[in-house]
Amino acid sequence: MNISLVPAECNKENTILCPLTPEEFVMFRNEGLINEKKRTYHMVLHHREIQVECPILMDGKRVVGVILPAFKLPYRPYPCYVYLFAVALYLVGISMRKAAVQVQKKFGIPRFSHSTVSRTWSVLLLKADLLSAVSEADTIRKSLPGHP
Repeated sequence: MNISLVPAECNKENTILCPLTPEEFVMFRNEGLINEKKRTYHMVLHHREIQVECPILMDGKRVVGVILPAFKLPYRPYPCYVYLFAVALYLVGISMRKAAVQVQKKFGIPRFSHSTVSRTWSVLLLKADLLSAVSEADTIRKSLPGHP
């Protein structure tokens, strides 16, 4: 199981993604459900390979999940905003090929293709209702009394 700050689905078998608030993370840590060891993922950004260390969620001695930060997409080598930037370029009228080249230059990514822009755009179209629901839920939550 992968745990993220936003609800999402992934096309890997037996993968479940669920949102986790900072309060829930603290609760898991206080309950001793977060392992001292971390899972490390490699990402590329600005011509550098970076490592993202993600806490592991345990059930006794059994690993039950990895807690991913909001910018890390499962099974993707770049932060989520790189993919969103590419789609934004496409939406303002730049071709997918030119958008991919601009993403490579802006973020210092050695390999980013027009097919990645196309796949990202397709997934966003399929998930438009889910993205809208997340946005609406966030707006409602922020309007509740006691929310900063």
